[in-house]
Amino acid sequence: MNLDLSKFCIGQKDEMQQPPIYDLYAVINHYGGMIGGHYTAYARLPSDKNSQRSDVGEYGWRLFDDSTVTMVEESQVVTRYAYVLFYRRRNSPVERPPRFLRPVGAESPTAAGATASQVRRTQ
Repeated sequence: MNLDLSKFCIGQKDEMQQPPIYDLYAVINHYGGMIGGHYTAYARLPSDKNSQRSDVGEYGWRLFDDSTVTMVEESQVVTRYAYVLFYRRRNSPVERPPRFLRPVGAESPTAAGATASQVRRTQ
């Protein structure tokens, strides 16, 4: 499932530049009304190389519904309950967020000799 924005771009088109094509990687669904309802999400894991489609194996689509995670087919992902769709530009590098948790036994800022004021600024 991709979104091609080529016809909406103006200006010089560089042959070396990647076309503005975006791949769907997550969908949030809402079931219910304005007062109440239920949210679920579909997402697929990107491959480590780029954001191109990777719909099979460990990188396939998943349904997240409360405490349950289920593998699903791509054809099930976009429905009339889709509320927010997330796209990533094709061939863009996948940036993983930094890990914020220190390994067990790692020194805390205070154990390394930092003062209380230094600890507050870094947290």
